[in-house]
Amino acid sequence: MHGKIVSYQDFTGRGVVINISKTLFDFNKESWHDPKIVPTVGLYVEYRADGQRVTDIHSSKFQNFSDEALIREYDFWRTETDDQLEEITEKARMNTIKAIYRTTNYANLQDIDVTITVAQAIKNYFTLENATIDMLGELAKDSKTLLLNYHLMKRFILKALDTFLFLDKTITRDRFLQYTGVITRLENSYRGMVRYNNMNTKVLFEEYFLRYQTHYQALVAAISGNQESLSLCSRQEKVTGVEIQKLRSKLEILQAKKVAQENKGEAANAKVIANIEQEMATIQDSIDDKTQALEGSNNQFQNISQFIDTLTAIKDSFYKRHYDTFNVVFQSNFNRITKKLKEGLDLCGTLLDDQIWELSSKSASLKGQYFKGGAEENLCAVNFARLYLSHLDKALLRDTEEELYRYCQKIDKQEKKYYLIISNNVDLMVGVKVKLLMTNKYNIIKVAHKLISLQSSLSEIVFEMIYVDEDIESLTVEQVKEEIQDSKLNRNVEIQMISKVQKVDGLKIRS
Repeated sequence: MHGKIVSYQDFTGRGVVINISKTLFDFNKESWHDPKIVPTVGLYVEYRADGQRVTDIHSSKFQNFSDEALIREYDFWRTETDDQLEEITEKARMNTIKAIYRTTNYANLQDIDVTITVAQAIKNYFTLENATIDMLGELAKDSKTLLLNYHLMKRFILKALDTFLFLDKTITRDRFLQYTGVITRLENSYRGMVRYNNMNTKVLFEEYFLRYQTHYQALVAAISGNQESLSLCSRQEKVTGVEIQKLRSKLEILQAKKVAQENKGEAANAKVIANIEQEMATIQDSIDDKTQALEGSNNQFQNISQFIDTLTAIKDSFYKRHYDTFNVVFQSNFNRITKKLKEGLDLCGTLLDDQIWELSSKSASLKGQYFKGGAEENLCAVNFARLYLSHLDKALLRDTEEELYRYCQKIDKQEKKYYLIISNNVDLMVGVKVKLLMTNKYNIIKVAHKLISLQSSLSEIVFEMIYVDEDIESLTVEQVKEEIQDSKLNRNVEIQMISKVQKVDGLKIRS
């Protein structure tokens, strides 16, 4: 049956499809049998059902019912299968072609009209990909946001998500469907584009452009009809030639009989000779008629041949002209859509990573265990990538790992900033740390509560700001300030005093 998806949840893999009678049918990801396309709301589908449960469902070939289409959405709903709708489409197409064929004066034809443009044909081919790209317009993007390279960072984004869901049981995966659903569609479309990068454009041209050129197809029918006439003419010429040859042979036989009678002298039978001559005259008349007909047939053959050559030249010119255009426009659209899909994946991957960061930095569960437990950084993809790379021998990196390493270094150089908190008050330290982590996804927060850890941090890292607890117990404030002043890397860094009675919201942060 034909239907349309009215709801679908990526996480659960469950959806609802509606038919022409407004009856609703439930389906799940196990019954979806379409490797190229993921279910989405608004998608036209073909399905089989057992009661109210769908047993098999996939996308319909027909997703576009524009004014240029031979069928309307009404035709989709009144048929049960794509095969039936294909028959209706083909019948409508053939009727249109026949009407054009009957009403066109091909003797005066100079060129043929275009039924659908190259741009429209290519748009029809990329219908699903364009629909996926259109979904990106609904996503809000901060122009200052650094977009991640999704294909490099995908597994680390997923690692950040899984880790967050593991640490905070109050958050479910459904919370991230806004981005994960779009990512799934983008990935399917992108894989399809990569897979068909070397597709034969001639096949696509004929399937998606020429097939719908009704004037072109009518011209092909006219050429075919004239070729049949040419073949008939050729067969008639052969038959006439054979008949003439037979008549000439018969004439030769009669001529021999006449000579034989004449050679008898006085015994010759004048009546027999007269009959032979009369029969010979009749045969000669027939030969003359057939010869004349043969000459007319030859002229007709030449005229039809020239007519076919003229029509073929028009057809070939149309084909070449539009095929060359199709090649250029198709490649341009292919490159544009592939780029858009990749950019879409980068955008959605970044937005998902940002959502994980924002929710995790505000999470009470993480504040109570993750950040209090010594974590220095946010839950985000780059930090998991750094953790992965830290376990590898940098001299033995594979090409993809080397690319990832350089990519992370680039982000670190652009975005990573270090802050130092000097305190042994855990609650104060956690409060300031979370505030700093909420400010920027790439911030790294170091904590020192003893002299040795303070000296080590100051000698190794350049900090944006240093926060000193006024009530630190293991060190005096004067000691801390003295160590900072003696540091080559951080002697000019701004210091902010903090205390347990100070509100974290009023914390000064240099970004």
